[in-house]
Amino acid sequence: PDLLDLMRKAVRMRDHLADNHKDVHNKVKLTHVDSKIWRLSKYYNKVGKLPKDWRYNPEEAALIIKA
Repeated sequence: PDLLDLMRKAVRMRDHLADNHKDVHNKVKLTHVDSKIWRLSKYYNKVGKLPKDWRYNPEEAALIIKA
């Protein structure tokens, strides 16, 4: 659930940035959220909770969240 929550947050932030291009603070925070997702997925791959070939893709995450 924590990885899914971070992915939801990133999708919402990307939707916000699509409308508000000049929101510099949100762009920075989006990079922070993306790095959290990368680090958490790397840990879950190491522990075995995620498949070894799983990679984070923002477009696929948006499809997963909105489905």
